[in-house]
Amino acid sequence: MILFGVGISMGSALLSTKAAAWLANQLMTVFGLASMGVFMVFAILAAFLIVVHLGFAVPRPLPLR
Repeated sequence: MILFGVGISMGSALLSTKAAAWLANQLMTVFGLASMGVFMVFAILAAFLIVVHLGFAVPRPLPLR
């Protein structure tokens, strides 16, 4: 419950101070996403979300090898 409260509060603070746009621009520049096409960015995001989902949905940790 605390995790959700902190996440919502942090998201609201980032949006109200316009820090979310700054952070998004920094991430786009650092990871080189600005030069990629929209489909490639969505493919990377989908792959990341699948890995994160598997990490949380599986009852035991995934092996690292």
